[in-house]
Amino acid sequence: MTKRPITASSSHVRRPILVDTVLDTIKANGSLLTVFAIALILVSGITLVDNPGNWWVSVLSVLAFCAIVFIFMNARVIIKVLFVGILTLFLSTWGFQIGSIVEPRTGGGLVWMTATLFCFFFLMSLSYLMASGVSRWGTIGIATTLGFTSAYIMIAFRVPVIWSALLGIPVALMVFLFFYKLTRKTRFKTIDMPTNVLDDTLVDSIVRGAELAGWESTVLRDDEESGSVLVWRDRAYLLHPVRMDEAFGTIGRKNDSLGYKGKNINPWLLHLALKKAPLWRARGAQITPVLLDMRNKSGSRDKIRIIGAGLPDTKKKLPVGLIKAKVLLSKNDEKTEDLLSIIDGELSPFVHPISDKQYLALARIGKTNKSDDELDESDNSDYNDSSENDSNMTEEGSLTDD
Repeated sequence: MTKRPITASSSHVRRPILVDTVLDTIKANGSLLTVFAIALILVSGITLVDNPGNWWVSVLSVLAFCAIVFIFMNARVIIKVLFVGILTLFLSTWGFQIGSIVEPRTGGGLVWMTATLFCFFFLMSLSYLMASGVSRWGTIGIATTLGFTSAYIMIAFRVPVIWSALLGIPVALMVFLFFYKLTRKTRFKTIDMPTNVLDDTLVDSIVRGAELAGWESTVLRDDEESGSVLVWRDRAYLLHPVRMDEAFGTIGRKNDSLGYKGKNINPWLLHLALKKAPLWRARGAQITPVLLDMRNKSGSRDKIRIIGAGLPDTKKKLPVGLIKAKVLLSKNDEKTEDLLSIIDGELSPFVHPISDKQYLALARIGKTNKSDDELDESDNSDYNDSSENDSNMTEEGSLTDD
């Protein structure tokens, strides 16, 4: 297995993702936080003059109001979580009371309450295992409510409480799967999207260029004529060659969505970023999709175009690159190397660097010829060698920060 090359960016101490998130939130809400600070100063000053004994009441009131406004504008998911959580507690309590009244000796009320809570936690866990463009919390709330309602209807038709409560679980599951996976926001037709193309010539061009540029690569084929190429060094990218008939354009009543031939491409982009990319095998590494426009139909820009794929329950966007890549068909390794440099240079501010463990995990992807024991032994050997090299170079002073 290939050892990780020692570069300046790989030797730096990376800032935690949580710190980046907090700093980005502060930057995005600088004006709002300034208004809050001014309001706090004014209200506290007036209170200290007029009613010094209760100055803390006004301060706490302003802080509470500011916190509510800030959460509503930046973290609406918290409101959704609280609403769905309170709704679930209400339904479970109501189920316990009704079940205990209808069948006081069978324990049906306890079963109904437990089934309602089980639905909530099971569907929440399932939502994190399945990528979707729909809000998980709204879907969980609807599914849990309809599962509870179906149990209530069955009880009204003289079905035992225990059986009604248990049968409500698959009802909630079917409702959840329908809204979470089969709605317009999650579905797309492959025929309506740019055609994925990956022949042997293109594979050779990408792999050779990546090797010259010092990148690792793994080919992820769907079949002989389609697939993607995973490349990584300091960051990881999923190169997805496509044949486009026209450039992406805006669609919708307010022209607020990006489309291809009149169809919304957001579900397709989420599919590439969350399903096509081998995230489960990458130990949490961020793998950013990059669309390689093999016909140069993506517009007049020479450099990469960065698209933000919308995510539910958050204002954040998943970065997806789009770059003209017809040059890859020229079999010019230097141009391929330049293309990778442009991709990494333009996308690097939006992509988190990978760690040493993630680097080795990416190297394991596609290596199916070796047994797990051999791969583990190879990983440990390479990681130890890399650590020794890092230590030696630091002692010699070859890689030090000013």
